[in-house]
Amino acid sequence: MANFIKKYSQFNQKYQDLIIDLFNSGNLKSIQFPFKGKISDGFIYEDQKNTYIIPKFSIPNFNIENIANEIDDSIENLLNEE
Repeated sequence: MANFIKKYSQFNQKYQDLIIDLFNSGNLKSIQFPFKGKISDGFIYEDQKNTYIIPKFSIPNFNIENIANEIDDSIENLLNEE
């Protein structure tokens, strides 16, 4: 098994969709790692052959913003149920 740092855009559409689904369901582990001389935030994605570290900055902002909005909505809904 090999380890790679790979930007989100370098995955094909099938894997991009899978990664976003895993991210949305909370099944990607967060990690900090050295990247180009700085400490970067990212996520770990593993398939059967390799482990990938995906820099957070490489995931389109709209996906992260949508997820944050969904979390905010879920929290608000839970608070309103009480």
